[in-house]
Amino acid sequence: MNIIYKELKILFSSKILSLLIAILSQILLTWKLGAADFGSYAICYIFFSLLSIFFVNGYSFAITYFLSSRYITLSESFIYVFIFGSVSSLFAIFIGFLLLKNQINFFYKFGYSELYISLLIIPFIFLSNTFAQLFSSIQNFKLYRYLILIQSLLQFLFLILFVFIFKMGVKGALLSLIFASLFVICVEIFQFKKEYTFKFVVIKKKIVLKILKYYLSYYLGYVSNSVNHYLGTFMVSLFLNKESVGIYSLANQLISRSIIIPDTIYTMIFPKVSLSKNGNAKLIAQTSRYLVLISFFLIVLIYFLSEPFINLFFSSEFSGAI
Repeated sequence: MNIIYKELKILFSSKILSLLIAILSQILLTWKLGAADFGSYAICYIFFSLLSIFFVNGYSFAITYFLSSRYITLSESFIYVFIFGSVSSLFAIFIGFLLLKNQINFFYKFGYSELYISLLIIPFIFLSNTFAQLFSSIQNFKLYRYLILIQSLLQFLFLILFVFIFKMGVKGALLSLIFASLFVICVEIFQFKKEYTFKFVVIKKKIVLKILKYYLSYYLGYVSNSVNHYLGTFMVSLFLNKESVGIYSLANQLISRSIIIPDTIYTMIFPKVSLSKNGNAKLIAQTSRYLVLISFFLIVLIYFLSEPFINLFFSSEFSGAI
């Protein structure tokens, strides 16, 4: 249990630091873009996120599970992540391209060029996030911690560069995600070659089928649960203007920051549960009780602090987010 607490301490410290950097980026972005352009940015983010959810992201869970359970090696997992990520990302981009080509009136409101740029984010975000998860799957939490901190810091720096220095607005904010993810991918590959032995392996039909089977077994549950996070903002965008979307999106994003707790615990216990024959039900039950209790107090804290926080750090244009 002491080991678990130590690992949680490592993960929480990095998650909190990356959270603070993300909130700072969000504050600066809202001041620079205003509610209308922030609404456009939010829809672009939702657009590529939904495409990723439907066609790409699920493969990462399947591959990290088989790595955690030692069914495949780290070298194999890197290769399968790259193959599944590349193919599924290209398919998601193709679907997004078709949607934009149909010239649906909804897209005019938020900017076609920005939405096209957002499609390019899909493979970079998937690869950078999943490569980092591979290290957590083999319980190298220290390296995982550095990677998520590097990604948050790079996103902040590229945001300053493209939005504030080059004054590229929404396009700059989207480009910051691409360049930050690209740099992190390079760091992850470097760290992998530095700390582990990489071996090119033959793609095995048996493993490919197992990954697909695992992916399909929870696809509907994963999609329905993930889409729910973006549904509110999407519905607002259908009926209201960009300013309203920006205000609602800010409120939704601030509330969603509370996911740091379940996300951290999931990252920590996932490899342990995967290795256990019985699923380590005791560990799951124990962490779930702590999770419910901590999350409850965090949500209550957010409720009482939301008004002074928004009034202090955001412009009056976003007061409706309270």
